[in-house]
Parts: sequence; C-alpha cells; structure tokens
Amino acid sequence: QFSPTLENYPADEVEIRRIADEVWGPCDGKTITENRFGQGRIVWGKSYAEVFAEAKLAPDFAYSSGNALLNTIHRASKEADWYFVASCEKSSVETVCAFRVTGKRPEFWHPDTGEIEPAAWYRIENDQTFVPMRLDPCGSVFVVFRSPAEDGIVSVARDGKPIANEQKSEGLPAFKVSGKAGEVALTAFAPGRYEFGTAAGKKADAAIELPNPLTLEGGWNVQFDPKWAGPTAPVRFEQLEDWTKRPEEGIKYFSGTAVYEKEFEIPAGYTGAGRRLWLDLGRVEVIAELEVNGKNLGILWKPPFAADITGAIQPGKNTVRVKVTNLWPNRLIGDEHLPADCEYTSEGAIKAFPEWLTKKTPRTSGRVTFTTWRHWKAEDPLLPSGLLGPVRLVPASLETLNFKKEN
Repeated sequence: QFSPTLENYPADEVEIRRIADEVWGPCDGKTITENRFGQGRIVWGKSYAEVFAEAKLAPDFAYSSGNALLNTIHRASKEADWYFVASCEKSSVETVCAFRVTGKRPEFWHPDTGEIEPAAWYRIENDQTFVPMRLDPCGSVFVVFRSPAEDGIVSVARDGKPIANEQKSEGLPAFKVSGKAGEVALTAFAPGRYEFGTAAGKKADAAIELPNPLTLEGGWNVQFDPKWAGPTAPVRFEQLEDWTKRPEEGIKYFSGTAVYEKEFEIPAGYTGAGRRLWLDLGRVEVIAELEVNGKNLGILWKPPFAADITGAIQPGKNTVRVKVTNLWPNRLIGDEHLPADCEYTSEGAIKAFPEWLTKKTPRTSGRVTFTTWRHWKAEDPLLPSGLLGPVRLVPASLETLNFKKEN
C-alpha cells in the first residue's frame, strides 16, 4: 500500500498500512477470504455476482431481453430513486426491466419531450419492481420512483393471449397504458379485445375496432434550395425515393433542406370521438419538420418519425408539408466532380486560402462548399437522403379503463 502523494512522507505510508491492516484484518486470500468491517465486509477472490448471490441480493437493474444491450445509471436519495435506461440497439426493444426498488410507483421521464408519464403497468415482487418497457431505436428514458405504489396492472391480454410488454406495430407500439390508479388511459394502435388485471384483483377490458393504417399514395411536390445547387423549380416525385438515386445532379448531390408537399383526404372512420390520428413518415434521412394545414407539429429527429395530427386535421382536403434535412457529405462529394478551386496536401489539409476567398471575387468553379480539410473524394459513396416513407395515416383509439373488483 502506497500513498499517491508525498505529503507527510514517509509517515503517511505507515498510516496507510495501519488502515489497510484494520480494514483487511486477517484476510490472506487463501485460508481467510473475508473480514467484517463496520457495517460491511471485505471479500477477496470472488466476483460481484458471487458475493451478491450469496447475500441473496438481487441485481440493482436487470432486463429480460437477453440479446439486447441496455445501459443504466442509478442515483438514489431519501426522496426518490432515478434510473437512466438507454438502449444501444438500432431497432426498438420490448423488454421487462427489474429495478431493486420496492413500495414505489414508477414514472417515465422522457428526455426528448420533457413529458412525465406515470406508469400503470408494473408489479412488485421479492423487493424488486418489474416494469414492461419499450425503447425506441437507440432510445432512452428516466425511470423515477418517488411516490407510493398503487394498484398497478400486472396482467395484460389481447384477443385472449397474454402479452408481456408493449408490442411494436411498424414503428408505433400496438398499445400503451399510462396514468395513476383510477385514471389509466389505453392508447391502442392495433385492434383487438384487451383485458387488464391489477395486483388487487380488479379487472378492465376494452374492445377496440380500428381501420387499417392508410398509406398516402401518389406523388409529392418537392422544393430544393437553389442556393445549395438544388433545382430552382419544384420537382415532382411520383413516388418517394432516395435523392442519391435521382438522375438530376442537383438532387443526387444535394445537401440541405427540401420541402415535400402533398394534399390528402381522410376517409370516414379514421376520426371521431375517442379516436386519435397519427402521421407516420416511415424512414427519414435524416431529420424532418412536420406541418399539417399550416400547423407546425415539431421536429422529428429519431424513429419512429411519427406525430399525433388530430388537432391539425380538417374535413375534406388536408395539406402536409415535410421539411427534410440531410447531412453535408453528399454536397461535398458532388463538388469533387467539379473543377478544383483550392489546393490541398496529400493528407488533406489546405495549402493556402484561395484567391477568390481572400479577394472576395466571384467563384467560377460551380462549387458551393468550402472546407480547410478535404474530407471526401468524388468516388466516395453517397449517404441515403430524403423522405423515404412509406408515409401512413395510423388511427388510434383512446379510452379510459374502468377497473372493477370481480365477485
């Protein structure tokens, strides 16, 4: 044992050895491998898992999806326990997470929206709280325990088949339940008969009928930004496709924001009392801003690229505008096909600032980008870009569950 500093040297070394002898006691790692000290114990030669198993101490955090990788951080205080749970998977993860907390109701604190959502579906068993969860691709959430536990939902069945978590349905979950006891709301994106049971033996059910999601077929008008070498006039896309697959160089190599616009009508049965209507953009490369009938519905920057449009729709014709922004490399690669107007070293660094830049004269090469390092070359692959879809209207049913004790 050695001190990491020279303060009070060499007396500090003596003090460190005294403390170590007191803590480790008679442990030698061979005949004696443990020593009680204060309220704890020192263990030599065993893993954390072995020590916790012997103490019959459950893991602080565990989850049921064996192939998925979830990371967590836990902060505890007298008032609450905070877990930050993050998925490392590029697809959604449906799992049941176990937290070593008891007697408290879990809440989901969503870092992307700021929403605090009381969990309704959880069970407490053997000093652990089991919470069914669904994480979006590379998604994360804070799970917070700060309020006394209530009569949580412990069983869920759909069409007579028990289910363990919020099953996914093409980007959006099949259903979700949330809210405090007595105020539990069911949002269902998939039809069926749902049955719920609580820890106290109360039951609730809901028969959900929904039309199928509707794909918005037909063409889109797309306006690119001519300042970034895009076409001046709007371009008609008869079907959604990757910009890099287009023959026009102004689209193929475009980097920036393009605006998609389309009119659509909502069939009967997709709206009404107890109904919500979502617009699912499908695949987006890379980020989108959604507007319906002039109402801005926010920026969608991660899957699922979907938003509730119920408050923006109207009878008859509706107009959707989607601003899609991609990454910069495609334009940099496109500029590499044009005459060079800068000199770079073989490593990629710029040799000197070009004369057109220092003298502020017109740039004649046709290039629209400029960097002090040559990151990309003409033969480099382009990155998928644009609104790729399919774009769908997805109806949902919203109901308040009425739990009753069965006789």
